[in-house]
Amino acid sequence: MMNTGTGMTTEGMRTGGAHTPESSGERKWKAVYTIVDKGGERRPFWLRLGTAFINKDQSLTVVLDANPNNGKLHIRDPEPRDDRAPLDGGAR
Repeated sequence: MMNTGTGMTTEGMRTGGAHTPESSGERKWKAVYTIVDKGGERRPFWLRLGTAFINKDQSLTVVLDANPNNGKLHIRDPEPRDDRAPLDGGAR
């Protein structure tokens, strides 16, 4: 755990901490990705690197779990998850 200088640890930020979207009815965080281009005919893929929390003044606090090789970050609203889909593709 690392203190971020905001009075919260990075662990507290990842688990919600004071940034609870349920309290205001709107999402208070965004997903942080890098877009990896493999070249050729293969499509680029999005690699999730961390989370960005929206502060009261609309600035962002970004917590990265990894650093992008290309130096670029893409921050956007997370896609809704379909928890009904099997993680293993349905194979048994």
